[in-house]
Amino acid sequence: MKRLTKIGLMLLAVLAMIIGTAAPVSAAGYDNYVYASSGSTVRVSITSEYRPYVKFTLTKACDVRVRSRAELNDGWNQFLNLYIYNSSGIRQAHWEQAFSSSTDMAAIDRTISLSAGTYYIWQSTRWSATGGVVAQGTASVTLNYPLVPQPTVTVKSVFGGKSVTFNCSNKNAYIYYELGTSSIGTASKHVKAGETVFFSKPVSTAIFYKSYLNGVWSPVCKLGLNNVKISAPLIARSGARNSNNFRVYTQTRDSYIVYTLDGSMPRINDGAQKLTVTNGRIVWGTSKVINVPRGRTLRAIAIRSGLVTSDVLTFINR
Repeated sequence: MKRLTKIGLMLLAVLAMIIGTAAPVSAAGYDNYVYASSGSTVRVSITSEYRPYVKFTLTKACDVRVRSRAELNDGWNQFLNLYIYNSSGIRQAHWEQAFSSSTDMAAIDRTISLSAGTYYIWQSTRWSATGGVVAQGTASVTLNYPLVPQPTVTVKSVFGGKSVTFNCSNKNAYIYYELGTSSIGTASKHVKAGETVFFSKPVSTAIFYKSYLNGVWSPVCKLGLNNVKISAPLIARSGARNSNNFRVYTQTRDSYIVYTLDGSMPRINDGAQKLTVTNGRIVWGTSKVINVPRGRTLRAIAIRSGLVTSDVLTFINR
């Protein structure tokens, strides 16, 4: 029986891919290599004459995709074997693939559901004639930490400012955001994926945001919101000097005026795309002559979709 003269084994990738949630993953080989940080790639080269392996730990249950590729250079009828054992030595999976007689190549690509715990994965080849296990060569192993998908935003112009809906393809993720700084942490403001934030105050700086789930962050994203406040209405007497008629107007095009004559604050349904006045009267235009009896207080605001509501104009006709 001929001895296998040369086997080139190359474990291309062991990729822990979390379906639904992104579980933290660590890896170690003979050198006790500890997985460094989210988003990085760890390569461990292992050389052994028997059972080269990689040890990896899952802190949460997840689906693990295992991919292996091997090349055989002597043309013998061989089989590539891939095994996963738990820390108690119980086999969790075994896959076998025959080498191609024309290309001397064999590949395995499988997915297995594993619970939290420590596992060992190794590959070998065997001769069809003897069934003996032979494993020689160098295995290069890559564990790639899964990232949370980057969030997306939808910006809408509403009365009182702008609304921003933060979304993510992983609906379990949270989106954290900051104004004017990309330094985002768990203390930052945040919403669940799919929720909307109404910005009712001026924003001249960029909004930085990123997804977060189970200790994993997505890359940071940037949004230029440019949330501007509309100028307050102006007032001028209309007609004779002793007239109680006053023209209230705004210099902002396509805006409206909401006013009261009892001293109360004019209000609208901020954050809505359809305008509704909750207190006061509306001027469907940029100007109106209003009769303000002596001793009465007029208060007015200017509004326009996509702009922050103006400061309040207060006028007492003495």
